[in-house]
Amino acid sequence: MTDTPYPSLNVQFLGCSKDPMEILFSAYKINNSDDNPLNTWKNIRRGTISKEQIKQTIEQTKHKLPTTAHRQVQFVFLIENISTLSLNHLELFNKGLNRASLVDLENRTQRKTPTWVIPPELKKQPEIFSHLQKIHSELALLTEQCQKNDISDLNMHYLLPSGTANTEQLSIGFTEMQLFLDEQMCEEAEWEIHDLSWQIYQIMKKEFPTLADRLGPKCWENRHLFCDKAYESYQNCKWSQCRSHKADLSGLWGKLKHRSA
Repeated sequence: MTDTPYPSLNVQFLGCSKDPMEILFSAYKINNSDDNPLNTWKNIRRGTISKEQIKQTIEQTKHKLPTTAHRQVQFVFLIENISTLSLNHLELFNKGLNRASLVDLENRTQRKTPTWVIPPELKKQPEIFSHLQKIHSELALLTEQCQKNDISDLNMHYLLPSGTANTEQLSIGFTEMQLFLDEQMCEEAEWEIHDLSWQIYQIMKKEFPTLADRLGPKCWENRHLFCDKAYESYQNCKWSQCRSHKADLSGLWGKLKHRSA
């Protein structure tokens, strides 16, 4: 049986920029070359990649660039080894937002043997995990066979499950980041997006500690200071020992109003 790798989710901070040209240039380089994204951003900062070079590249490759207009400061993250299922979740979040966008890097990852994201719950089941490894090994061999026979990436999508690992670039404005972390740092969030949101928060805390003071799940002191999830979920959450629920606060407020009447 072929060994199947199961890489861990990893988030790296690429930088932030007021210049949308730099973001578009980075997105183009990641999506159309094997250049290391971290080196690309270092070279932009050092001036090794000049503004004129960035401008010329974008003018020459307009048809390959994302069309999202970045009007405010964007925080750019490289997301490695995230499942297709969670990418769909992120796409739903991004829908309708003006300052958050994902750059699809799937074409780049499809050139390699596919890897998969495995939920912790499945890893705890030896029989199920072993069976899954066999299926993934077979899919890896099938993918290699399709590549040798020039099957298109689009048609190969039909072979792969939603747990396939992907690489993605996320650029997001600060307000949208607040909205995202409000919900996804919550203990009730889906495990992979929850992991992603906490990694983003830890990066912001390190790189921009002043801004990070305004980030976190909505029940934290720096946000709304109460939970508005279902009461049963709130009772089962570890934060319930030191955070209030909206219903409890409303009840308390009602009693105080009644006494003062």
